[in-house]
Amino acid sequence: PTLSVSPSNIDVLPPAGSTSFTVTSNAAWTAASDQAWCSVTPSGTGNGSITANYADNNTASERLANITVTVAGLSPVVVTVKQAAPIITVTPQNYDVGYQAGNVVFNVISNTHWTVIANPSWCSVTTSSDTGDGTITAYFAANDLLSPRTAEISITVNGLPSVIVTVTQAAGIPSLMVTPANRDVSQVGGSTYFTVTTPL
Repeated sequence: PTLSVSPSNIDVLPPAGSTSFTVTSNAAWTAASDQAWCSVTPSGTGNGSITANYADNNTASERLANITVTVAGLSPVVVTVKQAAPIITVTPQNYDVGYQAGNVVFNVISNTHWTVIANPSWCSVTTSSDTGDGTITAYFAANDLLSPRTAEISITVNGLPSVIVTVTQAAGIPSLMVTPANRDVSQVGGSTYFTVTTPL
């Protein structure tokens, strides 16, 4: 009997997926994984392939599954699936913006799935992707307050602490308008009105 399996190791990213190994043999063989997160084709005969299905890596560490391929009368062949640890970085840490409405873009570097939540409601977000590298566009309303305010944007990857970036918006500028500038009234007592307009 003969047996060889290639490659000896396959590196995969944190999101769930599948990969395969090539088996070269002239006999019946079996395969078994030593990790519950990685399942494999259990057996075959002659030349073929082993499909390894792996789950999301929701831990903060790289992990390894050993796949043992056996043919009766021969030493087992062990190959491995090495799954990377999830990573997430977001830049910049903060944007300082004026009081007017507008938007800014944050850059995300990641090798896995991520989700985004913005708070409070005057700041909303859209994303170019939710897996791997991408961007987050934060849209902010005009600040009608006389004090600056800050919105927090939380980016989350399972198994890692959330990354929080911020948009700090300048205070609104006071303004006041009274209309009309003049009202002509008769000599008889009475009342009139002026309209006061201020965004604050």
